[in-house]
Amino acid sequence: MRISILIARAEPENSILEVVQAWSRKPRRCKLVVLGKYEAGHAYQRAVQAAASDEVIFPGAIYEKPVVQALRFHARFYVHGHQVGGTNPSLVEALGFRL
Repeated sequence: MRISILIARAEPENSILEVVQAWSRKPRRCKLVVLGKYEAGHAYQRAVQAAASDEVIFPGAIYEKPVVQALRFHARFYVHGHQVGGTNPSLVEALGFRL
């Protein structure tokens, strides 16, 4: 299975809703794996999940470094939508893999 990956806190400034909406507009033949904690009581997080097609996967928050590294290594590409702050550690880590 081909995958792409997005790693971010599930907050509006990380553009996850926009990424999921765009990804879900048409079939991609590639899964988008969205890592992060999603709770039913959080309106933004519910909106992100509601916008997802069957090609978007929400496995939850994964903190085990070997698992995250394996996902990064096997991903076709890394999606980064952060709008605020300095250089994001997740982006820097992704640059170290063959993405």
